[in-house]
Amino acid sequence: MIILDITESNIVLDRFMERRQFYLEKFKKNQDKVIIFDQRVVYKLKKVLRVKKGEIIFVYWDNGYIYKVKILKVAEDKIVAEILKKEKPLFSLKKKIILCPSLLKHPKRFEFILEKGTEVGVNSFIPVIADRSVKRSVSGNQRSRWKKIVIEAADQAKRVTVPVIEKEMIFKDLLDELQHKTVQKIILTTNKQLNQNILKVIKNQPKEIYILIGPEGDWSNKEIDLAKKYGWNFASLGDFIFKSETAAIISAYLVSVLSPRNAK
Repeated sequence: MIILDITESNIVLDRFMERRQFYLEKFKKNQDKVIIFDQRVVYKLKKVLRVKKGEIIFVYWDNGYIYKVKILKVAEDKIVAEILKKEKPLFSLKKKIILCPSLLKHPKRFEFILEKGTEVGVNSFIPVIADRSVKRSVSGNQRSRWKKIVIEAADQAKRVTVPVIEKEMIFKDLLDELQHKTVQKIILTTNKQLNQNILKVIKNQPKEIYILIGPEGDWSNKEIDLAKKYGWNFASLGDFIFKSETAAIISAYLVSVLSPRNAK
């Protein structure tokens, strides 16, 4: 039988209990209180979770902290909470991961990349228009949906930052923009004459790493030649051929788990 000291037990429970965590877009912080106007969060707390006065939740916004708060008031269009504790994340990646997946024909598959990429630690996404991309534009409604997806994924993963989704870029324009930047550049391809295992390509420096993922049908010969000219590192995920969305998540995850971390 294992006996735990009650004080130590409470600390463990407080640290590892299932956190109900929410990213705030519309809010007001007033000394030791935060007023939540974000209707996405208000609806979920009121209608889905049915929170009551006195309950504990966690909220965060774009400052790198997370706040433990206690519900003081549940109103029709807002929620008022008392800030109990301001926390830094337990760790953060030393490397900044920028995932650049080509736009895919089926929207759900690209949304999968955004959702799971957020969960494994991607800092930002740059949708890429490749020669073989069937889809070549993004609507405003789609952008709104994408933002909702990454926010919900960040909440679920207990992150304290939400990835940025940049405007889509043509393949060559992205290479031009990064040409003189001191960043690590990896392009995934199934071309066995060019690539090496991604584990051999990942380096400790520099601190930013861009990962390019091709569309259905992989990159064109023209794009391969251009990436060579611009000094990109070609990489593969081994002998198996993965779908674009699978390759995107595996590569981002490998970079994430192999990157050193900053302790709290």
